[in-house]
Amino acid sequence: MRLKATTPSPSDLLYKRSLAIREKELGPDHPSVGTSLNNLATLYQDQGNYAKAEPLLKRSLAIIEKAHGPDHPDVAEISTLESAIAKKEKGMVAFLGYLSKRKTPNRPMAKRSNN
Repeated sequence: MRLKATTPSPSDLLYKRSLAIREKELGPDHPSVGTSLNNLATLYQDQGNYAKAEPLLKRSLAIIEKAHGPDHPDVAEISTLESAIAKKEKGMVAFLGYLSKRKTPNRPMAKRSNN
């Protein structure tokens, strides 16, 4: 499991810049904007930040599906990514629920030696 990044990575900043330029120049519903959204969502997914990735994928899917139709290969690819994120989020929620309900003995932590 990867930890969520607390500061934006260089890739994050570049993908956001690309998205902003495409939205400004091409409009918010252009297929290239959908591609930029998908790229940024994939980065967030790779970082384990599913909460940020999911809405971007939903918007990307809507744009690409409107532009190319529901049977386009890009629609299938984005749908697959969205499904994978939903499964990972569900698994993480279940795992955290398990941890919160788990009964563990209240033991003191072992002392570490400085050797």
